[in-house]
Amino acid sequence: MKQADNVLRTVIVEDELLSRLYLSSLLDNFCPEVEVVAKAESEQAAIEAITRLQPDLVLLDIELRSGSGFEVLRKLEHTGACIIFITALDHYAINAIRICGMDYLQKPVENESLQAAVRSAAQNRDNDRSRASLACLLEALENGGVPRRLLLPDEKGESVLINEIVRIESADKGSIFLLENGSSRADASSLSHWEQLLRDLHFFRIHPLHLVNIAKVAGVESDKLQLNMCDGSIVPASPKRIAELARRMKEIR
Repeated sequence: MKQADNVLRTVIVEDELLSRLYLSSLLDNFCPEVEVVAKAESEQAAIEAITRLQPDLVLLDIELRSGSGFEVLRKLEHTGACIIFITALDHYAINAIRICGMDYLQKPVENESLQAAVRSAAQNRDNDRSRASLACLLEALENGGVPRRLLLPDEKGESVLINEIVRIESADKGSIFLLENGSSRADASSLSHWEQLLRDLHFFRIHPLHLVNIAKVAGVESDKLQLNMCDGSIVPASPKRIAELARRMKEIR
C-alpha cells in the first residue's frame, strides 16, 4: 500500500489504447510514487476527470483524435497539477514548453525520461512552480506559441519578460540575466542551455561568454570588436560572429 502523502495521484490523457497501456505499465514498474487514478482518451473526458479528481500529475498527450491537450488546459478553470506533455511529433510549441519550465516526453516514451519527469513533478508538487509554468505556457499559446516570458528554474516560479532581457552572460555557477531596468537575475543553467532555448527568439551568442538580445543592440563597433547595448553596457564580440550578427540584425529590423 502506498503512503498517501508520498503518492502522485495521476491522470493519463492519451487517445491510443496501446499507448495508455504502455504508459500505465511503465509507471507501475518504474515509478512507485505514482498512482494512476484515471485514464482519458478525449479532450472532454480529460477535463471531466481532472476537474473531478484534482490530481497531482497529468500525463497529457498534445494531439488527441478528439481535441487537443492544450485545449484541455485552456478550458480547465484551475488545476494545481504538474503537467508532463507527451507527443509523437516535433511540435511547434515544444520550445515554448521548455522555456516555460515544463517537461515533455516524445514517443516512444523511455523509462529513464519518464522517471526523471516524475521526480521533477514530485519535487514541485508543493510549490508555485507548476502553476507559474502553466500560466507562462497558456500565455505563449495565446501568442501563437511564442513565449513572452521565461521561467527561471526555481521553486517560486519566478519569470522574466523576454523582451526586457538585454543580455545573458556566463558566470562561474551558471548564467546572469541582465535586464533593461538595470536589475539582474542569477541562474544555475549554462549559457549554452539558454542559447539553445532562445536562438529562435532573436538571441545571439556573440562571444563565448555573452548571449545578446539582438533587439537590444544599439550599435556595432567592428573595429573595436564590441557591441554597444541599449542599457549602455559594452559587450566584447568574436571577430567571426560580427558579420553573422549584422545579417541577423537586418532580418529583424
